[in-house]
Amino acid sequence: MCLFLSGFRSVVPLIFIVFSFALFGCSENPSEPGVEEESPNVIADTSVWRVKGRHLYDPCGEKVILRGINKMIYYNDRDGIPSYAEIAKTGANVVRIFWFARNDHTPAELDLTLTNAVSAGLLPIIELHDATGNWEGLEALVDYWVRPSTVDVIRKHQSHLIVNIGNEVGTHAVTDDQYKEGYSEAIRRMREAGIRTPLMIDAAGWGRNVEQLLRTAPYLMEQDPESNLLFSWHSWDTGEQQKARVTNAFEQAVAAGIPLVVGEFAHTEVGCRGRFPYEHLLDEAQRLEIGWLAWSWGPGNGDCPEMDMTEDGTFDTLHDWGLEVAVTHPHSIKNTAVRPHSITNGACRP
Repeated sequence: MCLFLSGFRSVVPLIFIVFSFALFGCSENPSEPGVEEESPNVIADTSVWRVKGRHLYDPCGEKVILRGINKMIYYNDRDGIPSYAEIAKTGANVVRIFWFARNDHTPAELDLTLTNAVSAGLLPIIELHDATGNWEGLEALVDYWVRPSTVDVIRKHQSHLIVNIGNEVGTHAVTDDQYKEGYSEAIRRMREAGIRTPLMIDAAGWGRNVEQLLRTAPYLMEQDPESNLLFSWHSWDTGEQQKARVTNAFEQAVAAGIPLVVGEFAHTEVGCRGRFPYEHLLDEAQRLEIGWLAWSWGPGNGDCPEMDMTEDGTFDTLHDWGLEVAVTHPHSIKNTAVRPHSITNGACRP
C-alpha cells in the first residue's frame, strides 16, 4: 500500500532482555494428499532463518508457516511500543515493519524497533517503502541495505530477521528481464555485503503481479549463493474471480517448489473499492501451507480507513474483517499460528 497518515511518537529508551535469537510459530497441520513435504531432518543453522524447498525454518530447524500482520511503525510508533505487544496478543508469529531508507532516522532506531519486536515474541520482517511503484528506485534501496551501519544492525539481528528488499517496487510495465536483472543485482550486492538473512522479494505491479513473480522466481533462486529467498505477493485485486487466482497461484507455487507468501491483503483495495475474498485466501493458505500477513494493524490507512484492523492500535479494538482474520475465522492467526517446541520449552527439540 502507498498512501498513509504521518506523525510518529519519539523513541523512548528502554531496558529489556534481548534473546540471542527468537523462535516463532509453525504449522503442525498435515498437508493435503499430493502436497510434497520437505524432509523433517532439516539441518539447523543457528545463525539465520533458512528457506529449504518452499518452506521457512527457524534456527532450530523447525518449519515455520508465517501468520502475522503489517504495521506502519515508522509513522505511528517507531519503537514499536506498545504495538508489538498488542499484535502478539493475536498469537501472530511475525510482524512486517514499514520502514524507509531516507535519512530521517538512525541505525539505533532500526536496532531498537527490531529488538522490541523480538522481545514481544515476533519475527520481524523489515521492509523499505521508498520505491513503492518505482522500479528506478530499487538501486537506492539496496544502497541503504549495504551501508556498513545498516549491515551492522542486520548482522546483530540476523538470527531472528527477514529482510524485505523493497515494498512493491515497480509497476506492471516492469518486464521479466528487467525484474530478473534488477533483483539479481540486488541479491549479489546484499550477499557480498554480508547479509545472510532470508531476503523477501515483492512482486512488481504494485505487488500484484504474482504471475510474473512465479515465472521469475526459479531464476532468482539460482542467483542467490545463500539459497535463502522468499517471494511475496500483495493480493489487492478484487472480485470473486480472485478465488481462482489465489488457488492457481498457490498450487503453482507448491508444484514448482517456490517459497511464496502473501505479504499484504485486506478485505478491499485502495480507495475501499471492491471486495477481496479473503476468507478463501485463509482457507487455501491453510490447506497448502502458505504464509500470510494482513494489511494492516492500524490506525493510519489514509487511502482506506476500513483497512485498519483496530480502532486505536490495541487488541481490544479489533473489529470487522480484522477481528475475523486475527481471531474468529477458523483459519485466523489465533487458530493457526502454532508455536513450536523451541519457544514453548525454551530450547530446541532434543
